[in-house]
Amino acid sequence: MEKDFWDRFLTLEKENHFFDLQDKYGTYYWDILRYEVCPKLLWKIASSSLKNRSFKYITTRIFSTLYEPFRLFFFSPKKENLFYLSSRNKVNGKLIDQNAKSVYDLFPEQNNLVIETFDNHNYLKNSYFLPQSLFRRLFKKGKNTDFSFLMKILESEFGRLPFNEAFLQEKLSNYYADIYFFSNLFRKKKIKRVFLTQNGIQKGLMRAAKNLNIPVFEFQHGIVDFGHLAYNYSKMDYKEGQVTLSDTIFSFSPFWFKELYLPNVKIVPIGNDYFYNPLAQIIDDIDNYVAKGILIISSNVFGKELSDFILKIDKKYLENIPIYFKLHPNQFFEKEYYTKKLSSIKNIKIITNEQSVGELLKICSTMLAIQSTAIYEALQANRKVILLKKNSYLRHKHVFDKKNLHLVDTVDDFISALTTEIVIDPSAVFFAPFDKEAFLNVL
Repeated sequence: MEKDFWDRFLTLEKENHFFDLQDKYGTYYWDILRYEVCPKLLWKIASSSLKNRSFKYITTRIFSTLYEPFRLFFFSPKKENLFYLSSRNKVNGKLIDQNAKSVYDLFPEQNNLVIETFDNHNYLKNSYFLPQSLFRRLFKKGKNTDFSFLMKILESEFGRLPFNEAFLQEKLSNYYADIYFFSNLFRKKKIKRVFLTQNGIQKGLMRAAKNLNIPVFEFQHGIVDFGHLAYNYSKMDYKEGQVTLSDTIFSFSPFWFKELYLPNVKIVPIGNDYFYNPLAQIIDDIDNYVAKGILIISSNVFGKELSDFILKIDKKYLENIPIYFKLHPNQFFEKEYYTKKLSSIKNIKIITNEQSVGELLKICSTMLAIQSTAIYEALQANRKVILLKKNSYLRHKHVFDKKNLHLVDTVDDFISALTTEIVIDPSAVFFAPFDKEAFLNVL
């Protein structure tokens, strides 16, 4: 089971003193690599097989890689705040970072410098798309690091590895490139604080900020549990430089982070209106939301499993029920693939960011998923959650006791769960409203 995998992983890194490993420059590199290594070991993922990019995308990306750092360094004024965002949800036709928006709106726009990591758009002023990319391509530091010792131990524990030393060398080189880029950016623009939504892992940005005594404030952006290595560390004493983390993490509510160890990180629940407001609207007016749709929450890892499962269900059980197959932002490019695959189900609709989970929960009474932050949204909205016992479903073990959550193995289990009554569960609270005062107190 996956929980066993994480226990093995944490034990392995502790017993073999991975955090003591250094490169020739004296950098402790395991904290930089562990987040990248773990999902590949768990899923045995070598690379994405479905992701194809158009010629237009490639040429635009090349132009952006060359132009964005030049525009940023030479044609932008000094700023107090850097907002490092992942804007991937649409509100009123514009992409926003749902985790950072409430805080971003508190500051005058002229005080903010924005780096976008999900999409190349300019909805916000002073916005730049991944300007560090050019530096990552040019940097060579770290690309000759010998990882043979690390590779040998990992292979002895987990078998044949789905990556090679070049993969690790690239990640370490990117870390050095990011330190160089952000150190110069912070100095030149006189940045005083960094607000961050992690998209992947941003260790180089954090290290650059720490070296210059710039505080880093991070927004919770999804599930945080034993299976998320950006937020799961063994309880032990760490040397200076072995672990690089944000100074403060703003959480969705007090529910989160309680069982995790993050050395020298302050957790402050400030809530999140993007998640909370739609759920509060449903709860306050629950009798008027006569919903009967089924919302399926996909991802690049679970999409195939979920689509295969829904295709096994006899169509008579799904007749006259609107079904929404919601793609994760990292698989929006797969919309055509799933549209074709699920075309035999006439009442299904493939959704990217046309509608948010909160909006879909107003018209759906049931959610089918394996692992997702959306599960907590559904439970708080008093919707039925059917959790397929596949892959990493155990990451939701801390809510298995919730009244509207049903664990299923088979199609028969699913059909049985589909007919159960929904009950009001006041204990299912995972998202709080934005607390402006709590945020300002931290600053």
